[in-house]
Amino acid sequence: MRHCACVSACDEQVCSEETISEIMQRYLPYNAHAASYTWKYDGEQLEMDKTLLQNGIGDDDERFYDLRIDDRQFLCALHVYYDDDLTEA
Repeated sequence: MRHCACVSACDEQVCSEETISEIMQRYLPYNAHAASYTWKYDGEQLEMDKTLLQNGIGDDDERFYDLRIDDRQFLCALHVYYDDDLTEA
């Protein structure tokens, strides 16, 4: 038996000033229950009122540019976990 991680298939460009809550608001058209899900990065639950950087998620675009690596090849993956709280959309 193998473990398989399913990550949301939504690919969004976000501003560094946006909070996780603001990112989640733009995700709602893809999943109307997104506000009741647990949002995580690297196994840690994210604080919805903080930005990616404030949650410890750095922006590596400069480093990728210096190394001539296409930054679109390495996306920041936010994991959205179903909480089974039976909310209505």
